[in-house]
Amino acid sequence: MAHRAEPLPFTTLHRLEVFNGIRLAVKRGDLLAGKAKIAIALVEKDLKEGVLFHEALSWTDLLRGAEALSAAHTEELGCRSLDILHVAAALEIGAKLFLSFDTAQRKLAKAAGLQVKP
Repeated sequence: MAHRAEPLPFTTLHRLEVFNGIRLAVKRGDLLAGKAKIAIALVEKDLKEGVLFHEALSWTDLLRGAEALSAAHTEELGCRSLDILHVAAALEIGAKLFLSFDTAQRKLAKAAGLQVKP
């Protein structure tokens, strides 16, 4: 993130996914509750400082795009709904680059025409 020149979009879907993942790590015993609060505060700080910026989504358009991605790629790639939603969100906001460490998401994003990193 420190090396990126422009801020990254952060949708309501990202917010749910990131914050829920942090809270789930607490439940699983992988992260202490105090550290989770710090992690969430750091994301909020990145939003305030412009490292991330809120990007609005039209949920109707997002779900229509997700259904189109499902129809085009799920039978071949075996896509999960949440992975489809993340790729559809990227397409909905006009992203060209898709950042993910998730192998399944990466395959779908490439199939949908996005440049995938890292």
